[in-house]
Amino acid sequence: MYSSIIRSQRFIKSFSSMSSTQSRFIVALSNVISFKPENKLVFLFSFSHEGEDSSSLVPNLEMVIPSVSFSLYSSCESLHGIVALKTQGGLILCNPSTEQAITVPPCLVSLFGYDPIDDQHKVVFGRSLSPHHELPGEHKVLTLGGGQGWRRIQVDFDYTVESPKEVCINGFVYFSAYSPTKPMNPCIVCFDVRSEKISYIKATRGCGLLAWDS
Repeated sequence: MYSSIIRSQRFIKSFSSMSSTQSRFIVALSNVISFKPENKLVFLFSFSHEGEDSSSLVPNLEMVIPSVSFSLYSSCESLHGIVALKTQGGLILCNPSTEQAITVPPCLVSLFGYDPIDDQHKVVFGRSLSPHHELPGEHKVLTLGGGQGWRRIQVDFDYTVESPKEVCINGFVYFSAYSPTKPMNPCIVCFDVRSEKISYIKATRGCGLLAWDS
């Protein structure tokens, strides 16, 4: 009975609304200098003010994630209470409030987004649709907490991932890519978290690396 209460959507939303009124943010730190994979750790710290009139912050250790290896393309971002770590071993999604973490295996397309309308986090797992790959392109979507498992979605155009880093803005996830055929024109691929549709925006020919700033 207690488990059903604290896992109910009503309780979660009430907890989030109370937490949002407090000054709190999370910082991820890693001991990447360790040469042994089992010794590489990621520490998630939250910081809060000592008092209403205090400007100093007090760190609190939320959770520790073991065996995490970073690379040049690794990143860390937070979307509505869920921390996403992109590592060499795949995408790790962490909930500091419950100290739970899940890992999505590494792939060419690994996206994480949040839909503010339906209040849902979703993960996209797939391969870029390119004739240069022997395996056919395939994309799957997972809704966190939905209990439906992975679902396949249709993608009607080809692209090759340029940068594995993405940004989520108002329920849409954007990342940079190229058309797989010459002249390899750049484009911006967009994933609608709510409708689970993937589309693209053509960029001007000759554009270079697309950079994001959220």
